[in-house]
Amino acid sequence: MSSHVVRVILAESPRLHAPDGRVRALEPRAAALLALVVVEGSVARDRAAALLWSDSVDARGALRQQLLRFKRGFGHVLVQGAEALTLADGVLHDLDDRGELLGDLAYEDCPAFADWLMRQRRSRRGALIASLRARRAAAEMAGDGEAVLRAAEALVAADPDDESHHRALMRLHAERGDMARAQAVYGQLAEALRQRHAAAPSRETETLARALRSATATQLARAVPVTLLRPPRMVGRALELAALAAAWADGRSVLVLGEAGLGKSRLLAEFAQQRHVVYAQGRPGDADVPYATLVRLLRAVLERCSFTLPPPRRSELARLLPELAPDEAPQHAGQSLLLQAAVEALLAGAQVNGNALEGVIVDDLHFADAASVEMLQAVSGALHAQLRFVFAQRPGEGAAALQSLRDALAEGGLLTTITLAALDTADLAALLATLQIESLDAPALAAALASHTGGNPQFVLETLKQGWASGALQAGTLPQPASV
Repeated sequence: MSSHVVRVILAESPRLHAPDGRVRALEPRAAALLALVVVEGSVARDRAAALLWSDSVDARGALRQQLLRFKRGFGHVLVQGAEALTLADGVLHDLDDRGELLGDLAYEDCPAFADWLMRQRRSRRGALIASLRARRAAAEMAGDGEAVLRAAEALVAADPDDESHHRALMRLHAERGDMARAQAVYGQLAEALRQRHAAAPSRETETLARALRSATATQLARAVPVTLLRPPRMVGRALELAALAAAWADGRSVLVLGEAGLGKSRLLAEFAQQRHVVYAQGRPGDADVPYATLVRLLRAVLERCSFTLPPPRRSELARLLPELAPDEAPQHAGQSLLLQAAVEALLAGAQVNGNALEGVIVDDLHFADAASVEMLQAVSGALHAQLRFVFAQRPGEGAAALQSLRDALAEGGLLTTITLAALDTADLAALLATLQIESLDAPALAAALASHTGGNPQFVLETLKQGWASGALQAGTLPQPASV
């Protein structure tokens, strides 16, 4: 860092690192003023004074005194501007880093600022969680197991009250053969819920923990080969991948249908490589929250793309993404042509790594809420000449709006449907060969696996993982995996 640079720390414990190397604590209202200027970029003096010195008979005078104290106390101009205040030249801040804005300061004596701070903290937390989810999804698509694990651990730390993050981390540890760490995640969650909320984990979490305890009881201390966590090559899907590419080149939307475990997500990940796309997926529980799936998609777009919405569109989109306009009063996010236009403007104008966005992939659409599906129907129809849309779902599941989406695309001649089937014995033999585990007799084991699992790739891998860890494979038997 240059010896002439001042660094303001506003996350966690507010303080200032002076050019001479000294570190000085920031008084609460001084920290609040700096946070206001940094977050908003530019703030009118009248507004800053009203937010922070509403209890003063001369709020503007109190603001002037604070600006003078900055220079006298720190020997440096921190905030500049006549009517609109901005951060002075040579002053850096840490708000691009993670951390709670202004630490544990509460500002009970400044209710207007306290309300602003609460919205900012909520917005930053939401953006962090969206960013981590996007990072985890990207790592999953890239097959980077370590990055997936790091993102999952960060999600648990950032959003500790959401049990779905803990369950995902438990499954990841279990898939890596580390049942002890999986149970430790459950134990930490149970203790935190007891202390913070006098509550116990949900039934879904308890069920998963019991299944993992059952698997642990028969598990030997054998590390699962890394190729079992994610096979290095996709097999048995060449025709489906070619059909996807042909529909994409032809400007058609695609619906990938397949039962759980057949490899829809892996197919989409393989297809997305070398293409400028954004990826999102529906999640359990979305159906009860209007626009939950759409919000996840839009945050993925904002995370990966460079595009600035004009103010009217930005304000409209803030109905779904409050962090885009944190000072505006929340509005009901009902369906409207203006909201649709804002979503279309974001998608049509987005850039991915400097290149125009080619398309959108939405996986697990059967979990999506009806409002998101209806918006996706409207947007995909309006933007079909500019963007490609790929959807994936389990057949026969999901909101009734899904059928309307499929019908609308099919009636317009814009839809190609690709249905995934189970792998046959030859495909399973090829899959086993890619695992590069010398002790496995691929031809003989493929036939047994086909009968045992019905050719479902996920069931195959879970069977092999548990069989390897427990020693059942070496004994010539195929277990019923607890995770399925």
